[in-house]
Amino acid sequence: MNKSCIETHRRGHSPISEQIFITTQADVAISRRIALNIAQQAGFSQRRCAQVSIVVSEIGTNLVKHAKQGGLLKINLSFLNHIPFLSISSFDKGPGISSIKRAMLDGVSATETLGTGLGAIYRLSNRVAICSKSDINKSCPHVSDIDWNTILVSQIWDEDAHLPLMNDEVEFSSLLEPMQGSIVCGDGVHVVSNPFFTRFVLMDGSGRGNGAAEAVCQAIKMLNMIPAQMPIKHILESLEFSLSDTQGLAMIMLQLDHKSRRLYIQAKGSLRLTLGLDDKLYEFSHPVDFFRFKEPIDLSKNQSVFAVLYTDGVGRIPRFENSDMLKDISTLIWTQLLFRHLNIKDDAAILVIKWRL
Repeated sequence: MNKSCIETHRRGHSPISEQIFITTQADVAISRRIALNIAQQAGFSQRRCAQVSIVVSEIGTNLVKHAKQGGLLKINLSFLNHIPFLSISSFDKGPGISSIKRAMLDGVSATETLGTGLGAIYRLSNRVAICSKSDINKSCPHVSDIDWNTILVSQIWDEDAHLPLMNDEVEFSSLLEPMQGSIVCGDGVHVVSNPFFTRFVLMDGSGRGNGAAEAVCQAIKMLNMIPAQMPIKHILESLEFSLSDTQGLAMIMLQLDHKSRRLYIQAKGSLRLTLGLDDKLYEFSHPVDFFRFKEPIDLSKNQSVFAVLYTDGVGRIPRFENSDMLKDISTLIWTQLLFRHLNIKDDAAILVIKWRL
């Protein structure tokens, strides 16, 4: 009997999300054990698991020492192109960091800094982002109903993970969460890139459970074989035909043409997209909305593209100031602030993209 796609290609478990409020070293120890267990379930190497433990310990200890009233620590296991990765993030209302650049230096430690552990966090993580209201050069975005002074996000992949290409122009981040009580996730994210094109796909499998997850898994398997430069209209048609024996899925595709400075958008179903072109925002939540941009968008006169793709489980992303889209704020930060799993009876996924032109 042939194995299903999710049995063959999904490494580790379904996406996992845990959080703990840190006030003491005992809380740090608990969060370290949780992170280690998740990394082991995801199949991380023994060496990488040990490094995950160090990162969580350093982040948690900084909350105890410098945040005064403690802070929130989140641990999230997500998947990109079938590959697992960890996001470890902290949020606090402490005095903040007046100079993040200075705080990143090993040996710098004061009540307003994150101390000596920040250098270790940077070395052991694949990506790190920090924002603080106290640093005018690295201030956090203004998002409705959220009032954290300092946010730190560490992203960690296993040692043998093949990461999608990111450069000075294009940056992205994503998160997944299964619906409450589920051991599989029917949402997915796929990214492929080369020096000339980058393609992003957000998917939401029809229905729930294994059927939805199987459709997304088969789609990712196919997308892994399709080069970034192939026209996304043809990809959408091919996927619809190839997934006819599954429950099917809704999806949004964005393709960036780096040479011609054009953006292509294709969608099937009612997923949501918030698109920022410089400081102007466009909202897409219905197939008719996407029809407005059936032709490629000429970006030769624009400076930046900011895109937030998300599934029904997220509900609606919180409001934010348009001017923040133009600031040097990492998508790691944006993803953590905008992701809210409001519909716990559905899977949730978010993908945030920045393209500096």
